[in-house]
Amino acid sequence: MWISTRKAAQTTRGLVNFVKANPSEAATIPADIWIATERINGTLYRVKPVQAVVSPAGEAVARVVCEAEHAGAAWNLAPGYYNLLSEPVTGILSARNDDKEWITTQGADAEGNDALGLRIQNQFSAVGRYHIDAVYRSMLASVAGIRADHIFFEHEAPRVRAPPMPTSCWKWAPPRPASLTSSTTTWAARATMATAMTCS
Repeated sequence: MWISTRKAAQTTRGLVNFVKANPSEAATIPADIWIATERINGTLYRVKPVQAVVSPAGEAVARVVCEAEHAGAAWNLAPGYYNLLSEPVTGILSARNDDKEWITTQGADAEGNDALGLRIQNQFSAVGRYHIDAVYRSMLASVAGIRADHIFFEHEAPRVRAPPMPTSCWKWAPPRPASLTSSTTTWAARATMATAMTCS
C-alpha cells in the first residue's frame, strides 16, 4: 500500500485505579470526572474515563480505562503522575495510574516531515518484497508514534535446527497402470497416484 498521508496525532489511553472507601458497597465512577497531574512546567495533564463505570460490591479497586484530554505523546506519563480528582466521587477514596504498564494505547504527536520521509523511503525498499526487513518495518512504522528509524531487527537469534531425516526412510511410487493412458487418465485418477513415503 502506497503512503499518501501522514499519521495523525493519537490520544493516550490507559488504566487508572480507583480505590473504594467501602469495598462491600457498589460505587459509580462518572464519565466526566478528571484525574489530573500536578503542574509540569506550567502544564496540567488530565485524563478521564471513556465511559461511566459501576464497580460492584466486593471489588476494592476499580480499574477504569481513561483517555487523555488531548492527543500527543506528552500525556504518556509514568505511573503515579495522574492522581488528583477534579471533584470528590461518592464511595471513592483516591484515583491513580499505579500500574507499571498502565498505558494501553500510546499517545503520539502528528507525524513530522522527517518521520514521513523515512516511511516513504522505506516503502520503496518494500515494494518488491525483496527484503523481508523492509516489509516488516513498513508494517510497524504505520502505527502512530513509531518511527521507521527506531525499528531494528535481531538476525542472530538462536534457531531450532530440524532433526535429520532417518537414513532408513525410502520413497515409493506405485507404477502407472497400463490401462490409464494420457488420453483416459482423469485428474482424480492422477491424484491417487501420489508418491508415498514410509519411515521405519
